[in-house]
Amino acid sequence: MISLLLLCTIVGAVLYAASLLYLQRQRYGHFPRPPISGFWAGHYPEIKRAADRDGHMFNLYTKWTQRYGDVWVRFLYWKPGVVFMSEAGIRDMLVTGGGLPKMQNGALTYFFGQRLTGYGGLLNHVGGEVWQRKRRALNPAFHPQYLRSLLPNMESVAGQLIEEVRQECGLQVQCYTLAKRAAVRVIACTGFGITTEEAGYPVGVVVGMVEDLFSGMYHAALNPAFGWHPSGRGVKNAARNAGRVLRELGHFALKKRREGCCDKVDLLAHSIRIQEENSWYTDEEIVDDFVTFFIAGMETTANVLAFTLAQLSRHEGVQERVREEIEEGRTTSYLESVIKETMRLHPPGSILRRCTTRDMKLGGWDVPADSMVLTLPWVLGRTKWGPDSLNFNPDRFMTTSPSPLYYLPFLTGPRRCIGATFAMLELKTIVSAVVRHFSICQPLGEEEDGLAGPIRGALKMTLYPVSGTVLSFKERL
Repeated sequence: MISLLLLCTIVGAVLYAASLLYLQRQRYGHFPRPPISGFWAGHYPEIKRAADRDGHMFNLYTKWTQRYGDVWVRFLYWKPGVVFMSEAGIRDMLVTGGGLPKMQNGALTYFFGQRLTGYGGLLNHVGGEVWQRKRRALNPAFHPQYLRSLLPNMESVAGQLIEEVRQECGLQVQCYTLAKRAAVRVIACTGFGITTEEAGYPVGVVVGMVEDLFSGMYHAALNPAFGWHPSGRGVKNAARNAGRVLRELGHFALKKRREGCCDKVDLLAHSIRIQEENSWYTDEEIVDDFVTFFIAGMETTANVLAFTLAQLSRHEGVQERVREEIEEGRTTSYLESVIKETMRLHPPGSILRRCTTRDMKLGGWDVPADSMVLTLPWVLGRTKWGPDSLNFNPDRFMTTSPSPLYYLPFLTGPRRCIGATFAMLELKTIVSAVVRHFSICQPLGEEEDGLAGPIRGALKMTLYPVSGTVLSFKERL
């Protein structure tokens, strides 16, 4: 009798869950969608296979966009995501009325119970008055005139990178490794006046920890059931440890500043001044923003730097033109175009997510309340730029102004990345130093057919290079 009752309870629960899932998907029945891979998992199995095969799911998403149009929906288990690739849809997502609020990323706020960026972190706060207050307070720290005062620190880090490359001249060098080390040094020194070594963590160790953190966040974002599955325990523990260490670094930098020199000009100095004028800005919130700027500044900048050097190695004429511009002391407009073209093809933020707070129209489509809506800069860069979209051509940025809705490495609208100018200054400083001192070449045996060759990225929260960044550097006399 008890067994029969238990069986009936289980069957009833399954039928109830199935009916809820069916009704949930019916709410999005007016959107085009690919065939469901499985009733319970939705499109997850096909997306997972694509990610395992290609390192990301964007080739699959490109195919779906070409087949179903600029608006379609996909399901990860019970979670829908409406994808907008049209200008009207992207505008309503990011610009109209201040743009939609961000999805609250639990992997960034409290990673499986451990504070990472907190709910007040500028990167992760969904919006509203708290975010606006924080943004207004921190905007002066990213003013171009203020950032120019940080240039000597950036040039010092570039000098360290040049010495590391010089030691391996003529050899095959994994420039992505050097790019990550340089990015950590820049954000630690330029932003917060410390070196990771003095806090007890060598640069290479910190790089590995940030990679662990991004790996954990990626798995949590891709699979809603990741947090419950015992197979993910090792990934979760490594990511939690990385988050703990990053917060330790933030507290170390804050303590050192208060015990020592207080006249530095950097992001931490500005944060302390904000705290002196605003009681709501606590030490924990300063550390929240330290972690935010550290992981965002290190990972995305390193990725773009490695992709840029890889593209320069495959386009000798572009590299020589950059070198002439630098040596003649002209404005670095062509170098900036090279970096922009790299970010068009290899955008570090390849998925942008927002959420609806009520039933509303986006791009002419009715979207239910509490929906995740997405746009895909990686796919935009390959489908919205004409017949030569796959070609690496920096001149396209010299002759035309791209649509801000189809070019989103730093977003657009009110939530445009606050660190965009900082990142571009850092990238131009390091790339110009490398090009001035070295000729960048592909190692012998590498293919030389540009994008169709071995430059390949994979997704782990951001798009990072997995091949094509082993290069050869020849010192120029």
